[in-house]
Amino acid sequence: MVIKDDEADEAFLQTLIRPEEDRLHLHPELPWRGGYRWFRSANVIPMERYRERRATLVGGSAGAGPV
Repeated sequence: MVIKDDEADEAFLQTLIRPEEDRLHLHPELPWRGGYRWFRSANVIPMERYRERRATLVGGSAGAGPV
């Protein structure tokens, strides 16, 4: 199933990439330039992930309309 594959991919990437909170603390001079990122806080979700999920639920494109 796609959702289980996505969850496994997410868990794998989180073992390789530091959470955004740590990255900002360790390297404040390096701004985020796109690509994968994750947050340790459960109540924080990157805007691009929100838009992807919303587009999937609505059935439209990720860039359609205001968020």
